[in-house]
Amino acid sequence: MKTESGKKWNELAQAYSGMAADRESDAYEYDINFPSILNLIPKNKISVLDVGTGSGDFIPYFEKYFEDIEGCDV
Repeated sequence: MKTESGKKWNELAQAYSGMAADRESDAYEYDINFPSILNLIPKNKISVLDVGTGSGDFIPYFEKYFEDIEGCDV
């Protein structure tokens, strides 16, 4: 993004991605959020759309449970 707000958004996204990729610094995402999300998805589903996927850090975890995973974000 070329606008000032776009630049700030990219900085924030990069900082979040670095934190979310590190299980030690963001255990809440891995130990609370991800299991909670899995519980909301019906067990018979084979496809998942991860809306707001960011850098896609959770895609490898979804691959353990579903055959087809797509992610999208700004």
